[in-house]
Amino acid sequence: MVVFQEDSTIGKKCNMKVYAEFINDESLIFRTRTLLQFGDSWDLIGSIVMKNPGSAKPGKGIDNVIAEKLSKYYNEKINSECWFVSDGDPTMRDILPIFNGNYVNKNFKLDGVIQIFNLYNICSPNVDFAHKKGNETQSPFLLPDVDAMILDFKKKPVYIGFGDFYTNKKSKNIAFLKNSAVKIFEFVKKSAFDYLEDDFLIDEQYYHKNHFYHPQFLNKPSKREKYLPTLEKFANFYEEN
Repeated sequence: MVVFQEDSTIGKKCNMKVYAEFINDESLIFRTRTLLQFGDSWDLIGSIVMKNPGSAKPGKGIDNVIAEKLSKYYNEKINSECWFVSDGDPTMRDILPIFNGNYVNKNFKLDGVIQIFNLYNICSPNVDFAHKKGNETQSPFLLPDVDAMILDFKKKPVYIGFGDFYTNKKSKNIAFLKNSAVKIFEFVKKSAFDYLEDDFLIDEQYYHKNHFYHPQFLNKPSKREKYLPTLEKFANFYEEN
């Protein structure tokens, strides 16, 4: 499926293809790997880490050509039975202006791949439901391998958009969530693409200078206004390239 995104900032459409790995387990759907692919290139543009996968559903299965491209991208033979072309969801479409600079009056052409990662792999547009089912399920697909995730970041920008997901005190996985958030935060701080404000992660995210705003939050002009300096710092990584 090709998703044409209409961006209100510049009024242009962008050709975005969505490929994702979906796994059914314990009557739940988990999305374990997701790529947004722009243009013809399969070079890595950057990554984003959010809360949990939203409403995107598996569409038709991938063909042999895409299976080969995905296997080459991951440097391993993928299980093509679990990979699908997806229609995407609103969050995926809201990722685009973070990376192409539209929110800060820029317009960088994206040609390559944006990787989507999450602190939970369980699919639901309802965060409370994701936490509830996260407490109940014993599925090995719920929690990502964060060390492997960080290796997949490679030497490219990483946008953190998981909000306060890692601070949920009712989650039985809160230790994992906090540890994952710290590892991801420290990776960005130590990378060549540090756009963050505080030097350490604060348990109470409400008091954190960064706030790690989710893409759908930033879609509201009145909400993102105070975050524009941070978005500009992030977008500048692509202007320099």
